[in-house]
Amino acid sequence: MNDAGPPWDATVLYRATAPSLFIRARLLAQGDRQQAEDLVHDTFVAALRSWDKVGILRPEGQQRWLFAVLVNKAVDTWRRNRPDRCHRCHRYLRWP
Repeated sequence: MNDAGPPWDATVLYRATAPSLFIRARLLAQGDRQQAEDLVHDTFVAALRSWDKVGILRPEGQQRWLFAVLVNKAVDTWRRNRPDRCHRCHRYLRWP
């Protein structure tokens, strides 16, 4: 049995999902590599902060959770940057 606890599990989760998360993040960031890296980083920080919930999920559930958080982080970024800086965001968000 592994006594490393959550950090070991989180490392395995990162190695298993980071490449596919980055691909999705790059699409959500409209090709901006730095923004995609930031989104993936912020997603895993959120996972570690919520590890008591995420760590008990099955691998498929962990991956779904990560992808949902990634999309939410991207939406937060779009809202911060406002659509006047991102003409394609109008398709994804409604602004007053």
